[in-house]
Amino acid sequence: MKQFQHPRMPSRAAAEYVGVTDSTMAKWRMSGRGPKFIKAGSRVIYDRADLDEWLNSRKRQHTAHARG
Repeated sequence: MKQFQHPRMPSRAAAEYVGVTDSTMAKWRMSGRGPKFIKAGSRVIYDRADLDEWLNSRKRQHTAHARG
């Protein structure tokens, strides 16, 4: 796995960090389903802490565990 040293990263690196495509990240931004992001002009930037928080919020014990 690639090492992510900087606390902020562009969308493509964030997508790799969470294990999805950049296209999926864009879809999540449009639907509000993904992690928090920063819009800086035309650039989209993610804080690693926000990515970790979002990933941790998706942990489940089993498949029947309700999201929420």
